[in-house]
Amino acid sequence: MSLSSINDLLRRASTQTSVVWTGRRGPIVLRSDTVRFLHDSYKVPFVGEKIVREGEWTYDTGVYQEVQEWIETHWSTSPSPAPPVGCAVSERQAQFGPRDRLDPATAAKKLILAAILHGAQAVAPCAIQFAQTGLLEVEAVYLLKGPSMGKAVALDDFCTLAPYRDAVQFRESLLDTPTRVDTWPPEHADGICVLPARGFESLEGEQGKVYMSPLLRQGHPEDVALLLGVVWGDGYTVFGHWHLVPLVTSAALPFWSIGPFGGSLRRATLLRLPMGDPYIKIRPLASQELRELLEAHSQLEDQPRRILNLAMRRLRDAAGRIDFEDQVIDLCIALEALFNDKEWEANLMQTISGRGSWHYADTVQERDGARRTLKELYETRRNIIHGNTANRTGHWPGGQSSKVLADAQNILRACLKSMVATGIPDDWERSKNHRSIWRDPPRQPSEIPSTKSDSLSWSVESLGRIDSALRTAWRSSLNRVEPLPANQSPTISIGGINEALIEQYRRGRRSFEIPNPAILYTAHPMWPKTPEDNLSERCKYYCHQDITRHMLEWQEAAREKNVQQYWIEDNMQLHRSHNPELYHPKNSGSWPVPLP
Repeated sequence: MSLSSINDLLRRASTQTSVVWTGRRGPIVLRSDTVRFLHDSYKVPFVGEKIVREGEWTYDTGVYQEVQEWIETHWSTSPSPAPPVGCAVSERQAQFGPRDRLDPATAAKKLILAAILHGAQAVAPCAIQFAQTGLLEVEAVYLLKGPSMGKAVALDDFCTLAPYRDAVQFRESLLDTPTRVDTWPPEHADGICVLPARGFESLEGEQGKVYMSPLLRQGHPEDVALLLGVVWGDGYTVFGHWHLVPLVTSAALPFWSIGPFGGSLRRATLLRLPMGDPYIKIRPLASQELRELLEAHSQLEDQPRRILNLAMRRLRDAAGRIDFEDQVIDLCIALEALFNDKEWEANLMQTISGRGSWHYADTVQERDGARRTLKELYETRRNIIHGNTANRTGHWPGGQSSKVLADAQNILRACLKSMVATGIPDDWERSKNHRSIWRDPPRQPSEIPSTKSDSLSWSVESLGRIDSALRTAWRSSLNRVEPLPANQSPTISIGGINEALIEQYRRGRRSFEIPNPAILYTAHPMWPKTPEDNLSERCKYYCHQDITRHMLEWQEAAREKNVQQYWIEDNMQLHRSHNPELYHPKNSGSWPVPLP
């Protein structure tokens, strides 16, 4: 029987029946004299209240008998589980064990009652699905501590990365009892997102089988959380979950009522201080790359998987650390997991820097830079663990420590991605040859991402063109300005710039420079040129990074030239304050002034 046929039967049956029930949420009244009794053992799903306690169930038409015949035909047998295309058998055990079936007459009454309470359009697909596959549909939702999501991103047909607020609303609709979420974090809590996954469970045998998204075939989202950190740039920690049978599904199945199966919530510091630009909190997610890496990760043997997972966990932990020393130690543990294959190494710094730079680099110059970064990281680690307090952080002058940490994270993420995809190298002797490059022949500049830890970045070749265009733009502006007399020192004025003030400076022939993001966005080769051009998340994110970098270069060059500066924005908060969408050509009327 087709979906439309059972839907029509349930619709006709639901118009001829009624039930009066008073439960925890108040009375449900469905008026008619044709329904007098439902099997006394049946309870409303997830509530446990009996529908009626006495009376008889009679019909004036044959609709009830037709529903019963459909159940006898389709539910009396045990079909072999046939999960939807795209699912994979999971290692997780079924949450819901075998259930005793109702006799066809009682099951027909339950199915009709489900159509009354939830609507035939919602109940019929659940009934058809079970009749065809013998599977119970289950919703699993995992709570992740990490960057908040602005909107949902589908990872595949059965698995989504979504904002936490969506999951709260989703859970309420599943349970039909909003009070059940009181123990969970508030709907708008920061630093949380969720991973909802739709799965299917067979009820055969003591444990049954579970079919889920291939991304969760290991039975737990930990691998997804770790690889998100590698692909996306910020890691996640799983701190809670729940598994539920949707209300309509439970109501439609020919079993005694299946109650909810909640999850657990581990204690965790949920609030996450926003780091960086509030307009671009996270880079665009490379969903296709994540799927490919998860597929490759699932094919790894146990020992390589354990090694890579250890490194990914330490990379994730480092991103969440507050103290500089903890970040250094976590990154070094991750690097040693990947590049040290001995219980004891006499010269660990040389080993890690040599192997790490060899595996990371596409060119000799790039390898030399990576080697310097890893050596500086290990020099600082040595000072930290041996108590050399004078050199713990002083080893890197000024803001250099942040740059070395960021570069080390990039090297680690790039190496992790290549090792997940192609395996851990088993011949490190090649790295001892100064002329050797892991990729032979090396990739061309147009094929090398400028930040290899993120496959969405520009290529090295494109980045060269971008930097040239942006430097030309700000140098042209700076070259027109005369430096101050030798006996005067420049000062910096932040904000408050307006056209009248600038005109006053011009009339007085006072030398000054105003670093303006609008000049750089206009000159950026990748930025939209007309109001009609679209602005993608990828373009917005990476152009924003380029402009921020060159604004700092511009301001430093003006300082070295001894030029008076007036900043439109606070340089210390530059990466947080300016909204790149403001500089789309369609918003040109709102750009900061003055322009040249």
